[in-house]
Amino acid sequence: MRAHLAIVFFLAAACSSSKPSAKQTDAAPRRAAPDARPPADAEPAGLAPHRTAKDLATAWRELVGDDVRAVGVGELHTRVDRATKARSALARFTEEILPVVATRASDLVVETWLIDKKCGQAATAGTAKVEATVQRGAATKDEVSTMVVAARAAGIQPHAMLLGCGDWKAIFPQGVDGDPDLASMLTIITRELGRLAAKAVTDRAKEKSARTLVMTYGGALHNDLYPNEGIADWAFGPKVDQATGGHYVELELIVPEYAELDDTQTHEPWFPLLPLASAEHVVIVEKAPRSYAVLLTRTP
Repeated sequence: MRAHLAIVFFLAAACSSSKPSAKQTDAAPRRAAPDARPPADAEPAGLAPHRTAKDLATAWRELVGDDVRAVGVGELHTRVDRATKARSALARFTEEILPVVATRASDLVVETWLIDKKCGQAATAGTAKVEATVQRGAATKDEVSTMVVAARAAGIQPHAMLLGCGDWKAIFPQGVDGDPDLASMLTIITRELGRLAAKAVTDRAKEKSARTLVMTYGGALHNDLYPNEGIADWAFGPKVDQATGGHYVELELIVPEYAELDDTQTHEPWFPLLPLASAEHVVIVEKAPRSYAVLLTRTP
């Protein structure tokens, strides 16, 4: 049996919520109270801790230290119904981050899946239907392929999910003529990404590999380290964090132009900071300990 790669990015980024619980928030470092009244042009109070960095590579080096064993990279996906000319987070990860981790990273788990031809129409037609549902542009397929090729060239092993026939039955309980069960889809994706990432962490530790970093790449939901109650079953972050012994980092890459077209993101702690995004620097936002968002540079 030969499985075929389906370049599908199914991420319900609109459902993303990384807001930590009150207990987790209390663990975050607190900023000291100011000694004097802030100037009139000061930023509004209550913003998440943030700072700027020269570029994405610089931000990565600051946030993914040598002690980090796994990093879950999430993004807001581009969609055909929210088109902009901004460079995608996926392209920037390939061009700006893979060279930085070329000698350190061992594995890259990608939120795409293999089509098992034994599953027949359920898999092939189901994949096509999911692609249409999530409205990914054709360029996304090329960018995923480019990332996979670049990872292999750097000695990093890429991994894709394998969805079995039972998974497709769960996703399309009424058959492929019906609508996909998105809750089942999210559950299966979370299971597979977490399984692959945790296994890679464990395998490399047993091998005593010189490459000590496992990465995942997908949407800004499954990688959450502190998922809100109600969506915890759709986040693999805590499982991978446990596998690394507390050496996991959640990192979201936010293209400002995408975020400004997505009104489902207004609750995110980085959203009020979008006006600070520019073509000159990236903005690092600390949501919670080991949980960050990077507002990428605006495309001129």
